[in-house]
Amino acid sequence: MERINFGIGVYEIGEMTADDVEGIFYAIRLASEEALASEDEKGNICFYDEELEKRVYRENLMRHELASVAEGEDQDRILLQYQPIVDLRDKQISGFEALARFDSKGLGRILPLEFIPIAEETKDIIPIGKVIIQKACGFLKRLQANGYDDLNISINISPIQLISQKFVESVVEILAQMDVNPKSISFEVTESVFSANFDRINAVIGRLRDHGIKSSIDDFGTAYSSLSRLRELNVHFIKIDRPFISRITKKVQEAMITNDIISMAHKIGLFVVAEGVEEAHQLEYLKLYGCDKAQGFLISKPMDEDVAIEFLRRWGKSSCIQQKQNI
Repeated sequence: MERINFGIGVYEIGEMTADDVEGIFYAIRLASEEALASEDEKGNICFYDEELEKRVYRENLMRHELASVAEGEDQDRILLQYQPIVDLRDKQISGFEALARFDSKGLGRILPLEFIPIAEETKDIIPIGKVIIQKACGFLKRLQANGYDDLNISINISPIQLISQKFVESVVEILAQMDVNPKSISFEVTESVFSANFDRINAVIGRLRDHGIKSSIDDFGTAYSSLSRLRELNVHFIKIDRPFISRITKKVQEAMITNDIISMAHKIGLFVVAEGVEEAHQLEYLKLYGCDKAQGFLISKPMDEDVAIEFLRRWGKSSCIQQKQNI
């Protein structure tokens, strides 16, 4: 049975706008398009207001600028910051997560939560994602040039990238061109990716694994996967989502669900990384129950390349002794 989508846009005509026929139709079109795009099945009705117009303008500007990046221009406007990941066994930095930012000409610096969905909608995420991988590999080479040979860079990957043609071949080609060991790179995919196209996504991750590239499930616990289903996935890590970590209080018994996730993941051979660690007692709990790695503001906020390299230098010196004691 076919389903018909509809949207109703509503615009209130006042005395000041009654004669502006073109403006009225423009406002109704904006509201109608917004209503049609709504996922609320109970009623796709949208009222036009100034906030809607501002948001649409902002999204259209981002869409235009991101298209320019995808076409090979202004690629320096895709920036990466790096958040360190600590191995809880030896307190050493094991690597970084690369976090993309978009330096918009008209809107300033924009976080991925806002610009990635727009890039996915237009499929521009495919060439933009390639730029992100190249930049992350460039940082890895810079780390190696500074004597940090054993670190790993973790890169967030969109499902649009994963199911695109020749994604694996493109990644392998980038690594070969930049002389990067595949074992130094890992990809993060959100848990919700597996709710659709499970077999297809899992097959791609398996092909990446065949080339030595590890993968992890990001934000584990928020969407789809059950621990039993994890046995079927071609991943190496799970990353416990921030809300689980934030619920760890000084009373250990209140956070046993996190302990259960760690224990079950280890039983099926997966490593566990905790995200969003902000308090010392959270880290103590994670160490107590055998979590492998952690990242969060307690260790460091995301940093630009130069700051990240300086952070590594300080981490190995006495100036970071108090920070290490917290870990």
